[in-house]
Amino acid sequence: MRFKCPECGKTLKIADKMAGKKGRCPGCKNIVTAPNVEKKPSQIPEYNPPEPPPMLTPDHEFEIIQQTGKKQKWQLSLYDDRLILHYMATGALVEVLRNEAIAKLKTLKLFFILPILVVKSFKKFTYRVKSNEYEIINEWIGKPLLLKKTLKQRLSWCIPIGLIYILTSLPLSEDPTVGLESIPFDPIGMGLGITLIILSIIMSKKPHPALFVADSIWFFLLLCYTLFQIYSGANTYWGVVIILYIILIMSGINHYRYFSDVQAE
Repeated sequence: MRFKCPECGKTLKIADKMAGKKGRCPGCKNIVTAPNVEKKPSQIPEYNPPEPPPMLTPDHEFEIIQQTGKKQKWQLSLYDDRLILHYMATGALVEVLRNEAIAKLKTLKLFFILPILVVKSFKKFTYRVKSNEYEIINEWIGKPLLLKKTLKQRLSWCIPIGLIYILTSLPLSEDPTVGLESIPFDPIGMGLGITLIILSIIMSKKPHPALFVADSIWFFLLLCYTLFQIYSGANTYWGVVIILYIILIMSGINHYRYFSDVQAE
């Protein structure tokens, strides 16, 4: 630093570390005090590192069992915007965003069988969950979205099957050249086919839980019709499908009971 001697005016040069200290002027030999060095403000702004984001706590967390392989244990964590599956043995993670849940997640529950969660990621994972966990996952996905998806899966076959019933109910004339006997018009089959097509149209326009009841009623009528055909001399092997009809009837009723609180749009 440089400063002038207050006594003789001689310009003095000293080291910055001598600022504020006393010394003898080489010109007039008087004792002078060096001025303090004024610190210039730094041109570089002070860096303040950002605070780390708070650790997110899942809304729900529970252990589930993978159905395939060696029944591995996974930890399922439900956050507001995502679902994370943590494979406890290796630390592997599977993540599903909430806006992708309806496409990548599937929940199944059939009578006394424990509920199932199916996750479609880089591969398909199937897990066994408890009843209360099944309810929590469905609420997280959104029951109105699940209602639409379940109805679509259950009634997507209505139009092609309905057309088959309509076509097979039409009368056919006798053709002795090929040994074909005449087949009379089947009004019940025609009615069942038309009903299926109507159910499919309603489902696509206005999904409603009551459609599960209508579907169960349709299977009940089909069950009665099949029993009548067996009684009238049809092949008794048709009796095997009766068990399937009963399962579908009960499944439809269970679906209605589960989705009955969902308001139709």
